[in-house]
Amino acid sequence: MLAARRARTHLADDIFGALAAQLLAGEWPPGTPLPSETTLAARFVTSRITLRQAIHRLADLGLVQVRQGGSTLALDPEQALDPRVFELDLLLGPRSAQNIVDVTERQLLQGHAILRLAERRADAAQLTQLADIVEDHAAAGGHADDVPTFEERFWSACASATGNRLYRRETAWWFGLLRIADHIRHPVLGMPGERIAVMRELVRRLTTRQDAASLYLTVVETLLDRLRTHLQSPGPRLDPRSSK
Repeated sequence: MLAARRARTHLADDIFGALAAQLLAGEWPPGTPLPSETTLAARFVTSRITLRQAIHRLADLGLVQVRQGGSTLALDPEQALDPRVFELDLLLGPRSAQNIVDVTERQLLQGHAILRLAERRADAAQLTQLADIVEDHAAAGGHADDVPTFEERFWSACASATGNRLYRRETAWWFGLLRIADHIRHPVLGMPGERIAVMRELVRRLTTRQDAASLYLTVVETLLDRLRTHLQSPGPRLDPRSSK
């Protein structure tokens, strides 16, 4: 009995994920009825009880409206207020060029606020830690495959230096998500020497209180322009860990 219940729960998770992905991709515009329970149960080869578990989870997030005795209606994901929808969109949302730009902007521009606060509040030990993190990365060659670990170390240390618990928690959440969903990591743009030089200069400006955030914003805008140009040109898409 317990094994059957667990199997049903896992199947409900799979159904939930599949339907959520379709809703986030706009396959059912807002106000459109989803297929009937009978149709969906047949599609997923499951019972209507298991299907309803998935449907009610979608309703809890504000992605569908369940009407007693009537069709289940798709709602506008953009109007969903539950913060879990944001995470679902990252994990299951469409993989369009615009989506890549949106996610990259979200990741990179968060650093601007973190650096501004860190510059005001970081103590000597925290600044030394940041410098050591950059030099460790440089000593290892600054290769693209090492960038995910480096970025997590650097930005987690920066977030701690802000003294703001919300930035610390959000940074930890973001990197936790990246560990299980590497496809949402922003592309690595620029050669190793270029990246290391920028990070060294950021640490120097943080240490001397010379507006590291403004330098970072200038660099990020250049990287985002480079990304948009690449996505608009014909040819293969950037791999998230590409070095160019």
